[in-house]
Amino acid sequence: MAASTVDRQDTALSTSVDVPEAAINTPSVNDVPSIDMLEQTAEIPVFSADGASHSFSSIYAERPTLVIFLRHFFCGVCQEYVRDVCAQIQPDELAACNKAIVFIGCGQPSLIKLYNEETSCSFPVYAEPTRALYEKLGMIQTLALGNKPEYMKSSLIGLSLASIVQAVKSGSGAFKGGNIQQIGGEFLIEPGNKCTWAHRMTTTRDHAPVSGLKKALKFVSCE
Repeated sequence: MAASTVDRQDTALSTSVDVPEAAINTPSVNDVPSIDMLEQTAEIPVFSADGASHSFSSIYAERPTLVIFLRHFFCGVCQEYVRDVCAQIQPDELAACNKAIVFIGCGQPSLIKLYNEETSCSFPVYAEPTRALYEKLGMIQTLALGNKPEYMKSSLIGLSLASIVQAVKSGSGAFKGGNIQQIGGEFLIEPGNKCTWAHRMTTTRDHAPVSGLKKALKFVSCE
């Protein structure tokens, strides 16, 4: 996590259901980033669990890839989302369509192993702790909760407590989860720095529903 203590979770931080002003003033909540913008982000490094650095563009260089940006690595709501995505979309079926999914969180790569254990994630997870990608692609910071999404199966209190337990168990990793105000989004990017679909979160629980991801990926037509 950032400099704040572990117990500052969403329940304590905000009970607002309003879309934050920053999101309202963002002109590109669902607009795709331009080729020029993606070229500017192409060399920003993302890190795998072993600490190896990879250019952002390398993760979508071979096939259309749905890049899902997460919040901090201890966010229980995002973990629920990852589980839902992995339950509904299988890697081998997606590969048959010559498409891919990757997740990117804003914490340190040393937490990816723990994240995979907690979520049983079946897709690659990367870390981008500088949040340069988040900023350049138009993702914002907010603590507004928004409405409860379908993918959220557990209570917010339960998820917050689980997040605290995870952070405590991680020892020094408790302060490496990432900025708790940073929210993410989803981008379908093709080789050649072409984005064909995008959704930026406006609240901490505003990930696109998996049905929307499937539609963007045209996944049903490949089944």
